[in-house]
Amino acid sequence: MKLEDIEREHKKLTKRLDKLNAKKEKVTSRVAVICESNHAHGKGCGAGFYIDELEFIQTYWYESPYGCTGGDNWLPGEGQFECPKCGHRNRFLERQDIEAMKYSFKSIVDEHKD
Repeated sequence: MKLEDIEREHKKLTKRLDKLNAKKEKVTSRVAVICESNHAHGKGCGAGFYIDELEFIQTYWYESPYGCTGGDNWLPGEGQFECPKCGHRNRFLERQDIEAMKYSFKSIVDEHKD
């Protein structure tokens, strides 16, 4: 196979991949979530939203130093969103499928808590 053939095939596959990524982004952005009640943050209002309308909040927790070289760093916790309607904080603890789509949200915010 010649270099020109490889470059042509690469261009073709890149174009196809771009189309598939655009399709994926369109589909994942229309995933709906509901403001639900939970033990940690209380009662939700039941309103539904598409994830591209919401801000994804990535929480982090601090691991204290231990031993000679362990700890002293921030580790990712759960994903959350704040309901635009009632302000209730919703958790994605049991929704790993939503966490995998966090780049389809309107924005991502990192939140570090001790």
